[in-house]
Amino acid sequence: MLDAKAKQEYQRRLGELREELEDLRERGDETRAAKVESEIDFLQREIAGAVGLGGRDRFAGSAAERARLNVTRAIKSALQKISEHHSQLGELLGRSIRTGSFSCYLANPRTWVTWQFTLDEAIKPSTGAEVAAPVFSRSETSLVQSLADRTTFVGREAERSVLRRMLERVLGGEGRVAMIGGVLGVGKTRIAAEFAAEASARGFFTLIGGCYDRDNALPFNPFVEMLESAMAQSTSPNAFLAALGDDAGEMARLMPQLRRLFPQIPPPLELSPEQSRRILFNAVLELLGRTAASGPLLLLFEDLHWADEGTLSLLNHIARSISNIPVLLLGTFRDNEIDSAAPLARTLDELLRIHMLERISLRGLPQTAVAEMIRALSGREPPHEVVNFIYSGTDGNPLFVEELFRHLVERGKLIDASGEFRRDLNFAEIDVPQSLRLVIGRRLARLSNEARKILGPAAVLGRSFTFELLEASTNIDADSLLDYVEEVEKAGLIYSALGYPEASFQFSHELIRSAVLSELSAPRRQRLHLNVVSGIERVHANALEDQAANLAHHLWQAGRAADPDKTVQFLALAAQQALKQSAYDGALRYFQNALELLKALPYSPERARRELDIQLDYGLALLATKGWYAHEMGSTYRRAHELCQSLDDDLRLFSVLSGLWSYHLVRGEHTMATSYTDEMFRLAPRMQNEGMLIQAAWASGCSRFFKGQFAGAHASFERGRGLYDRQRHRALAFQFGQDPAVSCHCFDAMTLWTLGYPDQAEKEAQEAIRLARDLEYPFTLTWCLSMIGMYYTMRHDYAGAERVVTEGLTLTQEYGFSFFAESLIAYRAIGSAAQGRIDQLTAGGGNPGGYSAAGYELAHTWARSATAEALGNLGQVDVALALLAEAREVMERNDERYLESEIHRIHGELKLKQVARGSSTPADVAKAESEAEQSFMKAIDIARERGAKTLELRAANSLSRMLMGSRRQAEALRLLEPIHDWFGEGSDCPELLAAKSLLADLKSTSISASDPKSPIPTLVR
Repeated sequence: MLDAKAKQEYQRRLGELREELEDLRERGDETRAAKVESEIDFLQREIAGAVGLGGRDRFAGSAAERARLNVTRAIKSALQKISEHHSQLGELLGRSIRTGSFSCYLANPRTWVTWQFTLDEAIKPSTGAEVAAPVFSRSETSLVQSLADRTTFVGREAERSVLRRMLERVLGGEGRVAMIGGVLGVGKTRIAAEFAAEASARGFFTLIGGCYDRDNALPFNPFVEMLESAMAQSTSPNAFLAALGDDAGEMARLMPQLRRLFPQIPPPLELSPEQSRRILFNAVLELLGRTAASGPLLLLFEDLHWADEGTLSLLNHIARSISNIPVLLLGTFRDNEIDSAAPLARTLDELLRIHMLERISLRGLPQTAVAEMIRALSGREPPHEVVNFIYSGTDGNPLFVEELFRHLVERGKLIDASGEFRRDLNFAEIDVPQSLRLVIGRRLARLSNEARKILGPAAVLGRSFTFELLEASTNIDADSLLDYVEEVEKAGLIYSALGYPEASFQFSHELIRSAVLSELSAPRRQRLHLNVVSGIERVHANALEDQAANLAHHLWQAGRAADPDKTVQFLALAAQQALKQSAYDGALRYFQNALELLKALPYSPERARRELDIQLDYGLALLATKGWYAHEMGSTYRRAHELCQSLDDDLRLFSVLSGLWSYHLVRGEHTMATSYTDEMFRLAPRMQNEGMLIQAAWASGCSRFFKGQFAGAHASFERGRGLYDRQRHRALAFQFGQDPAVSCHCFDAMTLWTLGYPDQAEKEAQEAIRLARDLEYPFTLTWCLSMIGMYYTMRHDYAGAERVVTEGLTLTQEYGFSFFAESLIAYRAIGSAAQGRIDQLTAGGGNPGGYSAAGYELAHTWARSATAEALGNLGQVDVALALLAEAREVMERNDERYLESEIHRIHGELKLKQVARGSSTPADVAKAESEAEQSFMKAIDIARERGAKTLELRAANSLSRMLMGSRRQAEALRLLEPIHDWFGEGSDCPELLAAKSLLADLKSTSISASDPKSPIPTLVR
C-alpha cells in the first residue's frame, strides 16, 4: 500500500525517469534505456494497483488465501503428529476437521463424541447447554463489502431515491421486487452493491446469487449460492440445519452436500416433476418467510439475463407471494441482450402485470458525474477538456471511464511532465483503443507471462472460481500460484471475497474474461477444460455427483479431447438432476448433447440401454417444454421403439408405445395412433400391470372418440376409471406425462354430452377437475382445464369455459406450459365471437385451435367449424364458408369424424345466411334452401348412425326452423318432437331450450287438414 506521500514521490520519480529515458535514447544507450523503461513500467503498475477510486488502498484477497493455505498446512501437520501417537484419534480428527477461510470441527451426527479437556488424570463428566441462535447470523455479506468498496460511487441519485423508497416500504412489512437493467459496464452491479450495503446497515439480512454465461446454466444457481452464503454466515452447520427445519430435505435438492453433512435428512419423495417443483418452491418460500420474521431480507440476483428457466420460475413464484412479507428481491440484467420472447422478458412482463415490479433502466453517466468519477480516480480537479475527452469516448459508461482512465495513466498520456493534466488530448495522437477489448488487451499485456498463463484456466473455470480448484486445474505449486493471482488482482482484473468454505475470486467484469478467452486457440481451450475436469475430480473426489453439471459443461467444451463415454455419463446425470429440479430447458440441452455424442460410439447392448434411458427421459423433457406434437417427440419415441425391440425390453416398450400414440394423436394421424393403442392392449395383459391397462383404456377411448365411435369410447373410459385407485396409481402421471384417470373423466364428459346425457357429462367434468386438483400435478391440472374448456365451448356454455380458461392461462404463465396457452385463447376467442364480440376473434393469433404450424391438427375440425359458425352469425359468411371447407378437408384427410354431423349442419346454416342478405334472386334462394335441407338431413343421418343425440337435436332444430319458415310446420313438428322427447335430462341445456321453444311455436300454428298426411323428410344415407 502507498500513502499520500509515497504516491507523490512515485509521481515525481516517474517524471525524472521519463526525462532520463529521452536523454539515453538520444545518446543511443539502449541498454540503460531498457533498464529505465522497466523501472517506469514497475512504478506505473504499483501506482495503478495501489490507487483505488478516492485514494483507497486495494484489498488483496490473495493475502487471505495465503493465510488460509498456511493455516491448512499447520493443521495437517498437527494431525499427522497426533496420528503418530494415537491413530484412532488422528483418523477421527482427519475425517471431522474442515479447513478453509473458516476452520471447524464437523461431528458425525450418527456417532456423537463427548469431548472434555483437562490437565487432571481423572476426567469428570461435564454438562453442556445448547445456546439458541437466530435463524442466520446477520453480518454483512463479504461480496457486498468487496463490491461496494472498490471505488467511490458517483451519480445515480434518481435511481437510488427509487430504491430507498422501496426500502422503506419493505421495512414497513411490504414485499417488493426491483430490477435494474442496462448495457454491459453501465454500473448495474455497482448500484446494486451500494444499495445492498445500505440495506445491510438498516438491518437487512442480505444474500447474493449470480447467473453465469454457460451453454447450460446451472439450475437454480443464484438460490444455491444464497444458501451456501447463509450457511457460511450461520453460527455453525448444525444451527444452519436447525434453521432449515422441515424444509431441509427440499433444500438438499439445491445443496446436495447437505446430505453428506447430515445423513439424517430424509430422501426426497418420488413425485412427478411438476409436483416436486411445487413442493420445492413452497419450501423455499416458507424458509424465506421464517427468515424474514426475524428481520427484513434482501435477495440480490446478479446477471439474470443468463438465468435458467427454473430460477426465473422460482423468482416469479416468490414474487407472487411476498406482498405481506418484508422481503426485497433485487435483480440486475442486460436489457440489450433479451428480446420480447426471452424467458426473462416474460418474467418481467408477468411481474409488471401483477404490479410487483419496479424496473430501473440505467444509462451512461452524465458529464458532471464523469467529472466526479475522474476527480475520485485522480484525487484532483480535472479540467473541462479532459472530462469532455473521456466522456465523448465512453458515453458515460462507468466501466469504460475507469478502464480508459487507467489506460491513459499507464501510458503516461494523461499527465504531463509537470504533473498536471494534459489539455490537448485527442484520439488520433494518443491512439486510444476504439473498444474496451483493446484497452483490456493492453492491460493484460502488462502482466508477466506467468500471470497471463493462469488467466486462461481461470477464465475457463468461469466468472468466479476458488483458489483450490484453480490450483488443481493448473498443477502449479500453491506459493507460486498465489504470487501470480496477487499480480493479477493488483492489476484490477480480478477481485476476491471471503466465502464458505474458502475465498473466491471473480473477474472484475465478464468482458475481461471474454477478452482472455478470445486469446486462446480452440485446441488450447479444449485442453484447459479437460484440465478443469481433472481438477474437479481431485477436489471433489467424494462428491462427483454434486458436480455433475460442472463436469458435463467442461467435458462437453473439451470436445474430442475428452473421453466420450465419460462425457455422456455426466451429461445424462446432469440432465436427470435438472429433471428432478423441473429445470426442463437445461435438461433438454444436456440430453441433446448426450445423444449427439452417443451417435459416434460403436454399437453395443450397454450403449443401446444407455441411449434408451436417455431417449425416454428426453421425451419427458420435450413433453413439458414443447408438447406432444413437436417433431422431436416423434423421432425420440421412434428411436426408443427401435431400441426396445433390439433389446427385447417390453417393460419400457409400453411407455414408448404410449408416447408414440400421443404424438400421432395430436397431429391428427388417427390411423397410426390407433395402431399403437392396439399394441398397448396386447402388451399390458402380458405384463400383468394394472397401470398399463388404465393407460391403454384411456388411449383407446380417446382415439375412438375422435373417430366418432362414441359408444366404444364411453366403454373404454368406464373401464379405465374402474381400474383406477387414487393411492396406488397416482404415480402414473409421472410415468405417462399426465394422469390417465383425469383424462378418462375429461373425455367421457365430452362423450356423454355428445351421446345426449348432459347432466352426467357435467358430473364427469367436475370429477375431472376435482381429481386433478387433489393430485396436485400442475401439468395434469393445466391439461384438464384445457380439455374442460373445450368441453364447455362445445356445449355453448361460454361462462363455464371462461372460468376454466382464466385459471388455465394463469397456470401456463406460472409453470411455462406455453403450448396450452394457444388452445385456451382459442376457446376464449370462439366464445367471444359466438356472443357477438368479433374483436376478440383474433386473440388466438388467427390460428383456431393453435399449433398448426408445428404440426398440431387434433380437433381442428371442431375449432375451425365452431369459428366458422361464429363468423357466420356475425355476418362474415364468405369467410366462414372458406373456413368450414378447411375443416371438412382436415376431417377427410385425418379421418377425424367426431364432429362430421356439425360440419354438415353449419354448412346448411351458412347457405341460408348467404341468401338472406337481400341481393339474392328467388332462384338463388330456392337453390340455397335445397342445399341447406340436404345438409341438415345429412347431419341428422350421421348423428343417428353414431348415437350422437345432442348433435342430432342440433341438426333437427336447424332443419325444423327452416321448414317452419317455408310453411311446412307439420313436417317440422314430426321431425323435432321425437328427438326432443327422447332426452331424460339436461332440460336447461341450449339445444333442449331451443327445441322446446320451436315446438311451442309449431303447435300454436294452425295446421290444414291435409298437413297431417305430409311425410317427414327422407334422410339421406
